Order: sequence, then structure tokens, then C-alpha cells
Amino acid sequence: MPNKTTAQRALIVAAILTLVLMSFGPFRPLLIPLLYLNTHIHELAHACAALGTGGVPEMIQVFPDGSGTTPVRGGNILVIGSAGYIGASIFGAALILYSTTVQRAQHALLGTSFLLVISLLALVRGNPVGMISGVVIAGICAVLGNTKNDLPIYAAQFIGVQQCLNSITSVLTVFKMSGWTGGTSDATILQEVTGLPAPIWAFSWVAISLGLIGWSLHQSFGGAKGKSSSAKRVPKPSR
Repeated sequence: MPNKTTAQRALIVAAILTLVLMSFGPFRPLLIPLLYLNTHIHELAHACAALGTGGVPEMIQVFPDGSGTTPVRGGNILVIGSAGYIGASIFGAALILYSTTVQRAQHALLGTSFLLVISLLALVRGNPVGMISGVVIAGICAVLGNTKNDLPIYAAQFIGVQQCLNSITSVLTVFKMSGWTGGTSDATILQEVTGLPAPIWAFSWVAISLGLIGWSLHQSFGGAKGKSSSAKRVPKPSR
């Protein structure tokens, strides 16, 4: 299928471009909008987990260094604390899997823009960095979602790869911080609540994120190939 081939090619290009941008210092500033997007999705996942477990998210705050926080009241702290990194990885994997045609990629980009706008209206209050970054990223996603040709597929796949990789690199940072510096993070909060060491929480999130990436890549390539091959086996009519 041409659309599927385009989506697979876009995924390869997105992965290569991501590695290039992350590996060379002069290019890293180009990833700043995606870093802020990852933070918005991460914190929104915390907020949704709070609502889903009977809690109330008070607000979402995004800071200049790309970190964020979402104070909540009530809810299941185990689910809420784990939702940030896992939720961002699920979001990235969903973009990779869903954005296989121009129309679907357009829907994914416009849906991301709409999600950010709802988050801004409902939760990002009195936070200039969060408001500005959210508005800018929502605008970029909306513009890309209204473009033609194959650009929406490439854009959506690139954002999906970025979300997954940003989640993993962020969790690895948390793993190091939790294990050696004693800084405050989602993992250290869960350590205080459960007594389970923070590095174990961080390691489990890395494992889940890697699993989601591996599964989405398998579905995009291996799974699709298997379906295509089986579809070609047409039984011969009996005489």
C-alpha cells in the first residue's frame, strides 16, 4: 500500500533526524519546542490519571528548563506518579501507529493541537512559560495538520518518535538523579509513599517505554508485513 510505505519511510526519516539533532550540540535548540510538548503531555497525563482515580489536578506548570509539575489532591498516587512518563510514551506510540495516511496524520496533528488548547484553558493558569509554549506548539500542530501532500505524515511520525525518545531520556535522567543526587522527582515521591527505591520505579518506566516503542515499531513494520503477506495467500478455487 503506498500510504503505508510512506508512513514507514517517514518513520525511518524521523528516527534518523531525531538521532542527528540529539547528537550534535548546535542542532539541539531545534528540539526545544518538542521538549516543551513532551512536558505538556507528561503533565497532562498526571492530570488525567488524577481525574481517573478520583483526584483533582490543581494546575499544570511548565518551567523554562523544560521541567514541569502538576499538584493534585486525592487520587491514587501510584497511578498518578507513574502516568507522566508512561503516558507520554503511549502518546508517542499512538502517533506512530495512527499516522499512516495523510488524513489520519492530519487528524492526529489537529487532535494534538486541540488537546493542548483544552489543557491551556483548563489547567495551565498563571504560568507564562506554559501558556506561551502551549500556544506556540498548538499553533504549529494546527498549521501542519492543515498542510497537504505527505508532510503531515512526516510531521506526525517525527513528533511520535520524539515523544517516545524524550520520555526515555527523561526517565534515564530521573534514574540517575534518584539513585545518586537525591533530587525530587516522580520516582522519589513514589519512594516516599511506598518505600520501594526510586531507581526501581525509574527502571520500570524505562522498561515500559522501551516496550511501547518496540511494539509500535513491530506493528509499523513487522506486523504490517505479516498482514500483507497473509493477505496475498488467496486459495485456489476448487474444480
